[in-house]
Amino acid sequence: MKPRNYAKFRLRKNIVFYCVDLLIILFSVWLSQYFGNMPRWWYLIAVSFCIFIIGVFTRKLQFDSYKRIRYALMCITFIDLFSVAFTAFLFNKVVSQFSYNKAFLIAALLIIFLENGYYYLYRKFVLRKMPFLHETPDYSRYTEKGSKEGAKIDKNTIPEDVKKVLNIVANHTVKDFFAWIQANQSTFATTTQVINTCDPNFSTRLPLNPNVLLSLCSLNKIKDLDDFLTECNNSLTYNGYLIVHCTTSALRKEKIFHSFPKVINKMVYLMDYCWHRIFPKSRLTCWLYFGITNGKYRVLPRVEVLGRICRAGFDIQNEDFGLGEFYVVAQKVQPPVFPINNYGLLIRLKRIGKDGKIMGIYKFRTMYAYSEYLQSYIYKYNQLQEGGKFSRDYRVNLWGKLFRKTWLDEFPMFINLIKGDIKLVGVRPLSQHYYSLYSPELQDLRIKTKPGLLPPFYVDMPKTLEEIEESETRYLNAYLQHPHRTDWQYFWRILYNIILKRKRSA
Repeated sequence: MKPRNYAKFRLRKNIVFYCVDLLIILFSVWLSQYFGNMPRWWYLIAVSFCIFIIGVFTRKLQFDSYKRIRYALMCITFIDLFSVAFTAFLFNKVVSQFSYNKAFLIAALLIIFLENGYYYLYRKFVLRKMPFLHETPDYSRYTEKGSKEGAKIDKNTIPEDVKKVLNIVANHTVKDFFAWIQANQSTFATTTQVINTCDPNFSTRLPLNPNVLLSLCSLNKIKDLDDFLTECNNSLTYNGYLIVHCTTSALRKEKIFHSFPKVINKMVYLMDYCWHRIFPKSRLTCWLYFGITNGKYRVLPRVEVLGRICRAGFDIQNEDFGLGEFYVVAQKVQPPVFPINNYGLLIRLKRIGKDGKIMGIYKFRTMYAYSEYLQSYIYKYNQLQEGGKFSRDYRVNLWGKLFRKTWLDEFPMFINLIKGDIKLVGVRPLSQHYYSLYSPELQDLRIKTKPGLLPPFYVDMPKTLEEIEESETRYLNAYLQHPHRTDWQYFWRILYNIILKRKRSA
């Protein structure tokens, strides 16, 4: 706990820090003059203050906010190099008599050495005596959108070993969970197997088909994650349990923001996001990312983790955050589904078309990868809201909300329109899960015609699933009697509601 006079201590500390840092920079720039000439004496003062202001803006001297020594050394070194290089570039452009010389390199090396030494002394003689300044953040109450409403298992119907693991995670009774598991592995039942490997071919080394499979290796470290989960399904007995864990992308962001000072943490997160989230998904950069990392230490959103597990033939039984990780308990219920290409802005979704044939509908991605495998899971715990869409659908990503509001996500459906898979006006092309929610009579009626780009939804604006079924039934019956006249009338009524009345789906 922080003492009551911590605010005064922090103010005095910051004043001392900034004064000492200014002296370090002035001394380093002054000493570097012996290795290169400054046109005017006041250039020394101006250069020093420019480097100092950049350091103040980036808050590199917030030594208390660095949770690891290597974080502090890397950030201080990088910011010093950047501030000196930027200052040299700025003065070279603004001052006509100014030019690059080796004095700036000497000044940068001196500042880096002295500031890192300053941090080391502060950590050794101050932080060690004040543990509240570098205490580890508490993630016991951490949660993400939708996780509290997600699956929670009935502990009376599960194996004792699964119950034991869940109690530890939920109550934070063990500091080093994985060391405890390995030390107490002999107390587990013979039908429980603990594996600590990232190899997707681990099943060849299992002596039996277990009823419980506990993976100590984080999902972030597994290169061929889909193959690994598929092998878990093949290894388990039917209705067997799988326990896995990982660090989600949102949890990783939370840890980054708590491990670095403000401003620096945003810079670090931006670089981390580009490297771990954008590079592996782009065809132009994925070869570089996988060549360097070998596919390990990827960042996975919670939705993608759940979607990958469902794709592998599991039913989510429990999801929870604990001990600084995300834990999932899943039960084997069916064989794995062959995965599709889930990355990229343009995606092709399986939808039911005319005569019940499965066709691919093109759209811009608005959800996290593997979201399509979570439809039944979301429906089970979130149900439907007005307009027939899922309530609090956390699968939609940040730009997806904008795309959906402006209908940009449906623009690629013109490809299907040109190919003849759909027509201009017609009922929405539905996934297998949505299709199963409809009455058998409407299911038979739907597959008699092609789906459409502009649905009758925007004519009637129904709010419940029953009203949606009535709206579509009314349109389909009219269309089967007078196809061209019905589509012509619906087309203009849809445009009127969308353009003039600003009607939008929920």
